[in-house]
Amino acid sequence: MTAPDPAIASVRAALERDLTTCSGCGQMPRLDVTTTPVAGDYPSIISVTRRCACPPPQYPTKEPADG
Repeated sequence: MTAPDPAIASVRAALERDLTTCSGCGQMPRLDVTTTPVAGDYPSIISVTRRCACPPPQYPTKEPADG
């Protein structure tokens, strides 16, 4: 088992300090923090996704062209 990355803990703590309840569902969202390794001596990319009880956004579907 690998040791937890201190950078992830730091990012999560910083974001959780400013976290507020969701305006849509009124619940406190959960933060999913993941990392993506990068080649070379560069640090991993840290991605944060905010999740709550709201349904995922619905985007309009592309309508077929008349023709």
